[in-house]
Amino acid sequence: MRGSLLVLCVSAGLSLGKARRVPERLMRLLLLMASACAIGKRTQIKRARRSEAETKALPHCNATDLALGLPGGVWRAAPDRRASGFGADAAPGAAPDQYAKPVHDFAPATCRLRRFDARDFAGRCAAGRRVAFLGDSLGEQVWKALLGLLAHGGARAERAACGPGCAADRFAVAGARLDVLERFKVSRFDGAALDAVDAAARFRAGDVVLLSFGAHYRNASRLAADAVALMTWIAAGPSRRRATWVWRETSPSHFPVPSGAYEDMVACPACLRWPLRCRRARDLGAQRWRVAAAAPALDAAAFDLRTLPLWELLKAAWRAHPGAGAPLRLEEDCGGDAGRLRVRATASKGTCALDCLHLAPRYNHLAARLLYHALCFDETGRPTPLGG
Repeated sequence: MRGSLLVLCVSAGLSLGKARRVPERLMRLLLLMASACAIGKRTQIKRARRSEAETKALPHCNATDLALGLPGGVWRAAPDRRASGFGADAAPGAAPDQYAKPVHDFAPATCRLRRFDARDFAGRCAAGRRVAFLGDSLGEQVWKALLGLLAHGGARAERAACGPGCAADRFAVAGARLDVLERFKVSRFDGAALDAVDAAARFRAGDVVLLSFGAHYRNASRLAADAVALMTWIAAGPSRRRATWVWRETSPSHFPVPSGAYEDMVACPACLRWPLRCRRARDLGAQRWRVAAAAPALDAAAFDLRTLPLWELLKAAWRAHPGAGAPLRLEEDCGGDAGRLRVRATASKGTCALDCLHLAPRYNHLAARLLYHALCFDETGRPTPLGG
């Protein structure tokens, strides 16, 4: 409808430019069309201003709003926020990355979500600190999104070494320094691997470490036991326990089965309907066991541990995954063999991979903005120094 109206307005404008060649009746029609277009544009401007005023009147989102999943929110494009790269790659001629594309804003219905302010994050909240990411590929996505948002905000970085096996993007903003460490890959609890990571990073007071564990678990008791072991490992380190730790809730997957779970999809290839794409799950609540299994260990943590609440927020967001817009076809993508299905970061042709687990860039930008909220504002939504 909007496209038709635009064509109509443009046509009217072009025709008015040639008014001398137009009969009187058609001239009147064109004038009416142009007038209608002008009224329509003024109406759109009024609506936009009213919507902006209503949004500004809302209170800032607080911890309770985030925990409830910011219900009733809508997505809208923000084409003014762009970058040609992120982190140390944000330089002239650098190849664009998916996380450096235009950011989409999420507007909750009941509160106002703060835009990510790179200057505030790096120059006030996390000035002089290090932000690290430890865990699976879902945490890696938040790492990339944070780098992208810092670049969107005009922060420039250089690559720096932080020890053997440790690399960082070093940002300098308003005279302050912020190091964002490259993600440490540990998909499940492994004491030896975690010791090696700590030996390389030397986690200490002032650091922020985002944890992402859960997506690779298929058993609630195993995840619960490993969550306890992970919390115990953190608390056992006199230096690392003084850091600020953030737990990324395992967000739901939306594979094309009633539960939305990957394991249920691959268990019965003959049950699938092709082409495959991510879709709304009828019994998604069954997946919440990952959140529930980890909760007791997190609640008992004896150090500064915060939560990035993504379960409720993304529960109904089945379009959040790469596989929502890239369906798989049995013959073309899987060679007629449904048993070859597997999950990957992208659902590219020829790999027989359907990704309804990972998140598309704009949803990860939202996760990075929630990290900004969790670290830089108190439970009422007021600005506070990290650790204050």
